[in-house]
Formats: sequence, structure tokens, C-alpha cells
Amino acid sequence: MWARVKAETERDLLADGHPANCWRPASIDGVPSSSEPVLFRLARPAMRLLRPFRGLYVRAEDIGLAMLAATGQGIRGRIVENAEIRDLADRARTDSKPRFGTRS
Repeated sequence: MWARVKAETERDLLADGHPANCWRPASIDGVPSSSEPVLFRLARPAMRLLRPFRGLYVRAEDIGLAMLAATGQGIRGRIVENAEIRDLADRARTDSKPRFGTRS
């Protein structure tokens, strides 16, 4: 049910010309939390085996980097799936420049 509603919402947003991006991350690996369900804590090591598969695994940090990169590059009005999220994050890491001036 949730996937259908999400897909319909994405379709409606993009059809109406909204400059929104619709993000579709796959298995999200974040920082462990004391309040996370035990199943998540147990599954985390197994989930990391998906790391080589760009369409199946993403780190939470990658999602944030990808969103910042998409904003900076003016990427608007589209669906951004997992492999592209990782590509954007990778490029953001290699293209990153110091935000503040360096001392001489």
C-alpha cells in the first residue's frame, strides 16, 4: 500500500510541474541507535554485504550528500533512485572544496 501511494504522489508531483525531487533510496545503513529494533541491529552486518550493489545499498550520509549535490547542481523535478544517489554522493566527495579559506 505505501509503495503505491508513494508512487502516485511522485507521479502527481512531477506531472504538475513541481520542482521537487523524489528520492528512492534502497536499504539505508545509518548509525546504530539504542532505540532501533533488535531486528535492525541484527540485520545491519548482513545488509552491509549489499554494499557492492549500487542499486541495493546506501549509507544515510550518502543520501544527505546527494541531496546537497543535487541542490547545488540544480537537479529538479525528477525521481532519483539509489544508484544515482550513490553517484551524486561519490562526486560530491571528490569534488568537495574547502568551505573556508585556508591559512597561508
